Amino acid sequence: MNLRLVAVCDDQRIEREFADFIDRTKLSIDRVRQSDVQRWPSTESRLVLWAIRVNPPVELDTIRSFLRRHPLCRVICLISGESSEFETIEFPEGLSGVVRIPTDLPLVQRWIEIAVGEIKLEQRIRQTRVRIEQLDQEFEVFLKVGRAIASTLELKQVLTAIMNITGRLLESEAWSLALIDADSKDLVFESAQGEHGQKVRGMRVPIGKGIIGWVAEHGEPLIVDDASKDERHYKEVDAHVGFHSRSILCLPLKTKGHVLGAIEFINKKGKAGFNTEDINKVQVFIDLASVSIENALYYRKVALLCERDELSGLYNQRTLVKILGQELEHAASTGGTLAYLFLDLDYFKRVNDKYGHLIGRQTLHELGQILTELAVDPAIIGRYGGDEFWVIIPGASRQTAMDLAERIRAAIEEHVFLESSGLRIRLTASVGVALYPEQALTFDDLARMADRALFAAKQQNRNKVICAVPEE
Repeated sequence: MNLRLVAVCDDQRIEREFADFIDRTKLSIDRVRQSDVQRWPSTESRLVLWAIRVNPPVELDTIRSFLRRHPLCRVICLISGESSEFETIEFPEGLSGVVRIPTDLPLVQRWIEIAVGEIKLEQRIRQTRVRIEQLDQEFEVFLKVGRAIASTLELKQVLTAIMNITGRLLESEAWSLALIDADSKDLVFESAQGEHGQKVRGMRVPIGKGIIGWVAEHGEPLIVDDASKDERHYKEVDAHVGFHSRSILCLPLKTKGHVLGAIEFINKKGKAGFNTEDINKVQVFIDLASVSIENALYYRKVALLCERDELSGLYNQRTLVKILGQELEHAASTGGTLAYLFLDLDYFKRVNDKYGHLIGRQTLHELGQILTELAVDPAIIGRYGGDEFWVIIPGASRQTAMDLAERIRAAIEEHVFLESSGLRIRLTASVGVALYPEQALTFDDLARMADRALFAAKQQNRNKVICAVPEE
């Protein structure tokens, strides 16, 4: 710490005596006037050697006023006069020392050392207090983070909470979060904040490509001071979104050594770039966020398993009830339409009896693939149970529903099942179609009408599509 020493003497009667004393100290001391020190800001931290005469001590009030306004300064009072005159003087509180000149040179040097030590100590105390306040603020942030991301297991809500807090921890022009796609192994930008965040969301980057890809591949944090000079920088992303990346800090999202993705800060605000202190500042948060993301991903996987049929991979019966209820409610509120297809394989029991239930299960799995290829968005498909399947078509007209049902029926009839396994199983299907609001207004009525239509198709030699007829 470079502490400035200042000498004040406005009394011409002791000016020469004081100047000689200052020279003998052999210290670097600036000479100023009283009017100069009075203009100092209250945050000024200096050591002042203030010279006065004992008789009359008119400047003591000035020193008192100065000490009140400048609590961070230290004053050593240098007094010229006889020792006997000191006894009648009431010195201001807060003085770091009182020294008689010119006889006490070693003493004033010692007082200066003590005062300098006090100032340095107080500065360290202030710095410590500031750091404690910063830590308190960071602790509050971590508490909020913990509460926010622990309050939900929905991945989207977890990511939103993480991104909101991230921007407060480390101020950057942009920051984004990418997770590894379990199927493609690409990094997918799930969330991005900043001027062009909307353009970044949904983008895919191969692992190992770009700064964020490198971090995801190696599982280590990385600081890049100048992205334009780093060969790992993926410039195509900047070009796509119209953004210029200068400095980058990227950290992996990982738990138990398993990398889930990475979070990236771009262009730190202010003149200074990213540093290891920034890593230390956000690392605890990143660790907590990683665990929350892992929990949310696991929850999503479990939820997916709960709503899917294990055999076909399609939605199950419970999900049918949920989705059909939601779509009926939406259609009712918007004045829309909806079609419900209920299909059943004809004589499927013969497959189980002839080839066994394992072959039967493989056949149903293959049928699920056929339905997936045919019933494209907005159609929603699922397995009701056994060899029964359903299709919901939001916004469909009678003709649209009948056309899709006929395509499904024809595709099943033409398909050779398990041909790759050396079997050539041929099947047909019967399909019942029910329409909202033309034929039914409630979930139960719609399901009953589709079931009646399916039964009618079975009665008419099967391998047929029949649309329900409204009840009279």
